[in-house]
Amino acid sequence: MNELVFWEIIEQSKEESRDFTHQIELLINKLSLLEESKIIEFEYRFREALSKSARYNIMAAAKIVNDYVSDDSFLYFRCRLIAEGKELFHKAIENPEVIAKSNIQELEFGGEEMLYIADHAFIKKLGGDTGEELPRDKAFDYLNYDEGEEIEGEDWKEEELPFKYPELWKRYKNESLA
Repeated sequence: MNELVFWEIIEQSKEESRDFTHQIELLINKLSLLEESKIIEFEYRFREALSKSARYNIMAAAKIVNDYVSDDSFLYFRCRLIAEGKELFHKAIENPEVIAKSNIQELEFGGEEMLYIADHAFIKKLGGDTGEELPRDKAFDYLNYDEGEEIEGEDWKEEELPFKYPELWKRYKNESLA
């Protein structure tokens, strides 16, 4: 599965869904119709997107939206950005201020469920406990987002955030910059 097909699947699920939970269900259903190898390839592309979004500016956005940032919350935030589709995802990497102008619902709750889509689709396709290695396990050696992930870009200090990202601050902190 190439990157284009990966994003097409994400975009279709986004367009057809009524909310994030429904989008997860749609993604699982869509992927379960594919060949096993394509489900695994989806997991690879997903991990690549996670890696591309391992940036300090995205971490700053997560901090502003959630009031804190940890390894897990940063990961879940990036998952949620992926679920919003290719255009917003790439624009946010360039400038997270676009998030403030978007209509993302419940961004602060993250997107942990995205981490398990390929596994759930694989199980749905093969039925229950297949005894086969799941996509997340197969992709672990390819790209492990749990360990040693290098964050790209310019680091920041918390007191700089209202000035670096005023639109995000205004939307999610509901405070003035004064």
